[in-house]
Amino acid sequence: MIPATSPQAQTTAQAASPVPTTSSRGALSSDFDTFLQMLTAQMRNQDPLNPLDSTEFASQLATFSSVEQQVVTNDLLGSMITLLGVGGLGDMANWVGRAVRSDAPAYFDGTPIALSVAPSHLTDESYLEVYDDTDTLVQRLPLTPGQTTFEWAGVDDSGTPFVAGHYNFVVDNISQAESIGQTPVSSYQEVTEARINNGELVLVLNGGYPVDVENITGVRALG
Repeated sequence: MIPATSPQAQTTAQAASPVPTTSSRGALSSDFDTFLQMLTAQMRNQDPLNPLDSTEFASQLATFSSVEQQVVTNDLLGSMITLLGVGGLGDMANWVGRAVRSDAPAYFDGTPIALSVAPSHLTDESYLEVYDDTDTLVQRLPLTPGQTTFEWAGVDDSGTPFVAGHYNFVVDNISQAESIGQTPVSSYQEVTEARINNGELVLVLNGGYPVDVENITGVRALG
């Protein structure tokens, strides 16, 4: 006798694979063929004096058919999700060529970078710290009380330009000669590409650095 699929088993299977792939649909088709072959074999070998209940056969077939319909429904939902993602990507494509504000590392190509700084009001002094793409501190510059903007020239104490690349900026807040924490620094950078990574909308900034759309806090025209 072929056991009918329980509702709990159906629910578990649906949760484990919400958007089936081509291989899962192929496996389902193969299982359905196997089910029919087993059903036929049972009918051929049943005891004539004690025949199998046809109602039970129909119930098992209906149960399997409902699973197949659920797979089709999940396929449709997957297609809808994909279309929604593509639609969002189309909207984000309008940001290409614009400047967006974020706390992401900024790309230095020899041109000074305008930064937005936010020192804590509890500090005695604050410093802008600059880290290269290996997280090495390469520069530490003093900030004046109440300062909110800073133009980083990208040169060391001798006036030699730093190498081109991504640099991360933070404000180190000092109180009574001890650091009381860092605050992030944001900057505007040009968007060169919009893409979908693992279902998430991502903007690629000048220099190739990706940033999630949810981390963008402003957008404006270049210049």
